[in-house]
Amino acid sequence: MIVNVLANMAIIFMDIYFVWRWRYSIEKRRNPINNRNLFIGLQTGAGVCLMMSSFIVEGVRFDFRPVLFAYTMVYLDKEIAHPTIVLVTICRFFFGDLTLSSLNLLIALAYILLGLGFFDRIKSKYSEFFQL
Repeated sequence: MIVNVLANMAIIFMDIYFVWRWRYSIEKRRNPINNRNLFIGLQTGAGVCLMMSSFIVEGVRFDFRPVLFAYTMVYLDKEIAHPTIVLVTICRFFFGDLTLSSLNLLIALAYILLGLGFFDRIKSKYSEFFQL
């Protein structure tokens, strides 16, 4: 169990490192769409790795994907977070039960639709710590 927690933390910290490294070292003259696709791919890869390394303790599944999604929403904005959530949810169909994957897809889409206006209000009113 401790090994799985450390593996999940390592995935998240590596993702944070690459995001901050690429976010501030990419040249200004590059196309912003390429940067967006790069970050969506990075976050989707990290989400799939976190999904594969989730673990169960006494019938409770520990999954660190919400930490990744919260970090993505706060620091990379919703233009990157929403496609990442959808892509990771679609990737879940390859790893698990069809019923749970379908329910996960519906919940993710409902979360995105409900959070569209709510996210902007929270971002303008509260600090980054409260947003996380």
